[in-house]
Amino acid sequence: MQELARDSHLSATTIRVTVTSGIVVLEGTVPVARWKERADRIARVVGGARAVVSRVRVVPVRRRDADVAADVGRALRGTVALARLPLQASVHDGVVELRGTITSWDEQQLAERVVTGVPGVRFCQNQLSASPPLARTDAILAGDVRSRLDFDPLVEHDSLEVHVHQGRVTLSGRVGSRAEARRAVSSAWVKGVIAVDADGLVTDAASRPDADVRTSWPTDDEISAAISALAPYWPKVPIASLSITVLDGTVTLRGSVPTLTDSLAAAQMVMGAVGVAQIDNQLQGPWRKEPARPPASPRPRGRRR
Repeated sequence: MQELARDSHLSATTIRVTVTSGIVVLEGTVPVARWKERADRIARVVGGARAVVSRVRVVPVRRRDADVAADVGRALRGTVALARLPLQASVHDGVVELRGTITSWDEQQLAERVVTGVPGVRFCQNQLSASPPLARTDAILAGDVRSRLDFDPLVEHDSLEVHVHQGRVTLSGRVGSRAEARRAVSSAWVKGVIAVDADGLVTDAASRPDADVRTSWPTDDEISAAISALAPYWPKVPIASLSITVLDGTVTLRGSVPTLTDSLAAAQMVMGAVGVAQIDNQLQGPWRKEPARPPASPRPRGRRR
């Protein structure tokens, strides 16, 4: 609840959290889908969380266009990577038309992510253009890096400092694990960066600002145990009849289920376990038919002599 409350990209006042044996259950309502996705990701970062079951419902709200436009403007200006860019947003019946000039594709996607996270926005018409291109100055690069760190719940960005000089990024501060340091370095490689110096990052899980953030990821055995523990939360998934193996974070599902819906539900359940990187869904059933073979082409008749 503390991690959700301190996140600046959602309001968690309508989200309820319960935990049983490390299984986190999120319930309640949110006005936009991005808040639901964000809450799920944040819950996975908390140390001790084995799996996340999200029962949060998205209930859109209708607001006056003027209020939505004001919040969209504040959100854009409050995003470091976008604050210096000439962006304009107009709102009509909940649809935001976004115009202006950006310097990279990442900024275009970031602007759309920021806009669609505002309650009352039904759709974003992204009309941003990279022509004529703006110079990728050190200030713009630093803003892009800070925004990428800010949006990544797996990085405790408040404790990190970002400096850019002639396209070279220098990161400093404390991180909770080497994995977090690698994510921070990855975020620093935005368009225009020629080098990243991470010698100033100190791995110190004991005295970092937030000791509750996860410092290591589960092993394959721990992931398997978490998937088994999820069975009571998904009563319609016949987990007992399935073969589930985990290798390097990849979960392979084998067995037979009666419908495609059951197959999708099994995959969704497995994704709830913290540490799952991807799923190889090999479930079979009467709904999965082999593709029809094309009819055999007639053999050409030989020319008679």
